[in-house]
Amino acid sequence: TKAFTRGIVQLTGFNTRWHDRILLVAGTGGFKQYANNGESESEGIELSTKFDFEQWRFELSGSRIKNHTIDSPARACNCEPNMFPKWIADVGVGYRWPAQHLEIFWTNRLHENVRTGDDTGTGNVMDAGFFYRSDISLTQQWNANWTGQIALRNMFDKENVWPSVVNSNGGIADIPRQISFEINYHGF
Repeated sequence: TKAFTRGIVQLTGFNTRWHDRILLVAGTGGFKQYANNGESESEGIELSTKFDFEQWRFELSGSRIKNHTIDSPARACNCEPNMFPKWIADVGVGYRWPAQHLEIFWTNRLHENVRTGDDTGTGNVMDAGFFYRSDISLTQQWNANWTGQIALRNMFDKENVWPSVVNSNGGIADIPRQISFEINYHGF
């Protein structure tokens, strides 16, 4: 029979406020302009768990985030901040070969409801769509201090877009598919 060896469950709540946030507000002549103006807030909750089941490792987390403008002229135009998606889910599963000090780990990130820029009145703001990224890595522990890893990131080569930061219309493109090789030393 399989044995549950260890695990953890975490519940995290958070609240972040920005004072004099850079927001797009109505300016002179009907044009919008960026200004340090008002307060914005993000609040949310995250539930995560990690557990081992003999050679298997599982990591799961889910977050729900609410963004809003507290006090500024941007509130009147419903220009809500878009720093975070409304929800995020991360799912990872790994398998270990103890005798070889080797682990393969596959992780997936999903989120939705992020905007690709600020509403400048030109109609260029869109929802970035459904974000799905899958990475897989193979890690070997060589001794107490040294590990090596090969990783395939964005393995399905999705053209994902991260939320825009101020004045970066179009969102921030995720990395294309890539392979990385890493050597890590843990001993300082």
